[in-house]
Amino acid sequence: MKEADIITALLSDNWNSSNTGGVTPIIDTIVNRGNVDVRQGDFILTYNTGAGPITHSGIKTFDHSWTISIDIRSILKTRFDLHVTEVKRIIESKYISPAVGYDRLYMVRDQDLSDRTRGLSRRVIDVAIHQDLEEL
Repeated sequence: MKEADIITALLSDNWNSSNTGGVTPIIDTIVNRGNVDVRQGDFILTYNTGAGPITHSGIKTFDHSWTISIDIRSILKTRFDLHVTEVKRIIESKYISPAVGYDRLYMVRDQDLSDRTRGLSRRVIDVAIHQDLEEL
């Protein structure tokens, strides 16, 4: 879960609650939240969805790639839209940040999974983390 923890820490450390109406959602990895009741608050949950190819160049250099999903959930549509905008702002601003354990971070997919009949706003944003050509 190391990669999901990187994204969780990134979102927690860079969240600006003034951009979201003074509300900070619960940001955590999904394994720490077994039963999520959205009526109790807003949630941003992260989880690993796949490891990409490991390529090598030469004898001792490697490129690692992982995909992490960011699951955003809320029952208030206005707050939900603000949360989505804030998550995208953080991801786009941290494209290159080697001090956090990766070399490149970018969005791969953005899916709206909202259930209008139950009043649940939900979106899953998949991001890719790359660690470039490191010596072993």
